[in-house]
Amino acid sequence: MAFLGALAAIKLVALVKGFPVDLDSAENFAIMVIVPVTLTFTYFLAVFTFGLDGDLAARQSMYPARMFTRPVTTAALAGWPMLYGAVAAATLCTVTRLIAPWPPSVHVPLVWPGILAVAHLGWTQALTWMPYGLRGLRVVLVMLWLVAIDTIVLLRFTSMRPKP
Repeated sequence: MAFLGALAAIKLVALVKGFPVDLDSAENFAIMVIVPVTLTFTYFLAVFTFGLDGDLAARQSMYPARMFTRPVTTAALAGWPMLYGAVAAATLCTVTRLIAPWPPSVHVPLVWPGILAVAHLGWTQALTWMPYGLRGLRVVLVMLWLVAIDTIVLLRFTSMRPKP
């Protein structure tokens, strides 16, 4: 919330006072927008997969065993963390897209990054909540999957850049 508030304040001051915000350099844009959004989304992944409570390299599921003592359905056990995580991830992407000062040379659509973030979260939840036969296999599979998704996004962004 503090990050989004700071971005909104910077954009408001830039619009009202007419201060130029130079984000055409990749370093400025990364420091001001990309790194904080990535850190926030990574924190969302940890929170909504219960990754802060479990052992990522363990063989058993990372889903907390204490949750199974409640008399609720499996859909409710998995559905609520997925719903809350999806809303948080989509809101982060959409609000950042709307209030962040973007360089004029970068065009980011409003909808698909949020949908991709929700899919990313859902796959991370599925991969971390599954039990594995070998210790450490979860780490390998999750990292391969996350790198594959990140590669798709980076390839899409590079194909959108205008050629010099």
